[in-house]
Amino acid sequence: MLTARDLAAMRTTQAEAQPETATIHRSSDVSDGRGGQTTTWTADTATITARIGYLTAAEQTTANALGLERAVVLSLPVGTDVAETDRVIIGTRTYQVAGPLKGSYQTALRVMATDIGDA
Repeated sequence: MLTARDLAAMRTTQAEAQPETATIHRSSDVSDGRGGQTTTWTADTATITARIGYLTAAEQTTANALGLERAVVLSLPVGTDVAETDRVIIGTRTYQVAGPLKGSYQTALRVMATDIGDA
């Protein structure tokens, strides 16, 4: 069993292995001025480190079952406030968050996301 100190050391190592800078954008509905609503994106809800990775075979099966195309895994710092409706911008690419991937001894927050194109 890992101690809190062991886990903290592993999280530090994980954080050092996240070479990208990412921004989280959160959606909100605002009035369109005609009685309806439109979705807008709040830029730079948070700026964090990140790493883009590939899905395992099991994760790819889940992505296929959910109909997700161009799915990737984003590794973010533990405790990052990211929701399934958020977008993560890394460089020139935008990723739509599909949901978190669960596991024990979390050294990073891993989320499945879909690459939706240039930012």
